[in-house]
Amino acid sequence: MSESTLTAAITTQARAEVPAFDVGTIVVAQPGGGDARLAIVTGLPDDGTAQVILPGEPGSNDLIINLVPCQSLAAAPDELDTSEQMLARRLIRQLAADASDQAARLRSECARSQQGAAAASATIESMRAYAIGKHLDGTICLDGLNEFLAAHDLALYQPRHTAQVAITVDVEVEDADDSSEAASLIREHIEVSSADDDRVCIIREHDASITGLRPVPRA
Repeated sequence: MSESTLTAAITTQARAEVPAFDVGTIVVAQPGGGDARLAIVTGLPDDGTAQVILPGEPGSNDLIINLVPCQSLAAAPDELDTSEQMLARRLIRQLAADASDQAARLRSECARSQQGAAAASATIESMRAYAIGKHLDGTICLDGLNEFLAAHDLALYQPRHTAQVAITVDVEVEDADDSSEAASLIREHIEVSSADDDRVCIIREHDASITGLRPVPRA
């Protein structure tokens, strides 16, 4: 297929409505009103232009990237001669290589962004831990600590305390054959629970310590 045939495709297209080409489409391009040549669409900015890969100047074996008006593009002929088929394959390989390079760059940028986010998060947690430490050693009051945390959009500090509580109760067990069964019944049925308040909860229950277990006469 001759250069005049490609030019005729451009001329015919200019008299018709400009088609919408997708990225990866082989087209005929006429950049700057010069020679018509096969190209492949690599980008479509929203400004009436298309980014294409196409051969350089006549006599050059290079492929170049150019931004051309969409009006300068036309659909590629249905049939390509041998040299045009070879060029189309070169364009497709170049598009694939460029896409691979771009994907690698994006992965690298994503990895750097994730590392930066992780470092920033660690710094923020370190700031919060440092401020809480200053409160715990008495340098900053609770109100001052939470004012600082709120000013930096950090979670407020809510003090917590733990304690081991010993509770002594007198229990009477009926219908136990011996002391061993009485102790077993006590452990099975005596429960310790916190008040109905979310501020106080039992986080671990120790084994019951039973002392002074002895039989008593029935009345």
